[in-house]
Amino acid sequence: MIVWIVVVTVAAAGLWYAWQWIHFTRTWPKVFNIVMAKATYAQLPANQRDLVAKRAVELVRRAWTRRDVQFTDDLFLHEAHRLSWHALAMAELGIAPLRNRMNAGWYVVKKPHQCPYKPDSIYENIVSRLRDESKIEVAIDFPVTVANKPSATSKSESSLEA
Repeated sequence: MIVWIVVVTVAAAGLWYAWQWIHFTRTWPKVFNIVMAKATYAQLPANQRDLVAKRAVELVRRAWTRRDVQFTDDLFLHEAHRLSWHALAMAELGIAPLRNRMNAGWYVVKKPHQCPYKPDSIYENIVSRLRDESKIEVAIDFPVTVANKPSATSKSESSLEA
């Protein structure tokens, strides 16, 4: 019986660590691109910023499935969503991210629309490493934080209003 408990415990721990590794390897490139897009975009001259913004909207329009609505810059869901597309636009335009020791270029992200909705330890790690290396502060407004996390009552109230 003890052996069975040990085997189940080890298997559960192995599954948990495997899940954590999968989450990390899928989340790190997305968060890295978002943080570096914010830092790089702030350093660009105004004409290149306009070019990046226009290319990002163009990229979304190519992937946009709703043909009855024309995608514009104000239809990005939140800052992290906008920055994930800006990173893809800068990669296509050949604009390298800010110099850092984490990665020399942009990561290839297949689905930039699936960006994180809340900051986590990966975000904090990248921001602190960028701050330590380059002395650049980056703060991104995610839609879900501890301060503005929707409660169960606000969800039910909003569904009644609709």
